[in-house]
Amino acid sequence: MSRIAVVGTSCSGKSTLARRIASSPGSWEGSRVRPEMTRSGFLSNVEVERFLSFTRPEIRDIALELRNLVALTCPAATERILWGGLSYHDLAKGGPVKGAICQIELERDQVRIAFIHGARLRDPDTLLAGERLSKRYVSVDSYEQAPWNAIRGMIAEAAAIDPSTFGPLQPSRKR
Repeated sequence: MSRIAVVGTSCSGKSTLARRIASSPGSWEGSRVRPEMTRSGFLSNVEVERFLSFTRPEIRDIALELRNLVALTCPAATERILWGGLSYHDLAKGGPVKGAICQIELERDQVRIAFIHGARLRDPDTLLAGERLSKRYVSVDSYEQAPWNAIRGMIAEAAAIDPSTFGPLQPSRKR
């Protein structure tokens, strides 16, 4: 499967120059983490590799590809190691909760991409799970079968959420 390599993106998707490259899972032309990430609010390659060093290779590959999707979709995001995973938020809107875009949560046999404001996202493919008041997640247990395009759309939608416009949430429906 080819990977997406990204240069010059904006969170709204404008001015995006993307090309597909054939390489190992989660890689950026031989490196697992895009060099542009360290020039923004993203963690350094060393920090991310150290954080992921104890995960199984297939879980690491999924996590790195999700990280690449966040960078592709929202290059201005701030990345932190928080709550046992990689957390992304928009500083202009707030911190890791109010300004949340998503989190990459590492499980033993899967990776979850979680959205703190996930109850407000559209979910036409019924991928989102979770019964908390607001938080929802998509479980990814196979790199080859992951719904990458749908996840990228959810990341973009989560980044566009303006928490200052929030009204009360209705109780979640069982999924």
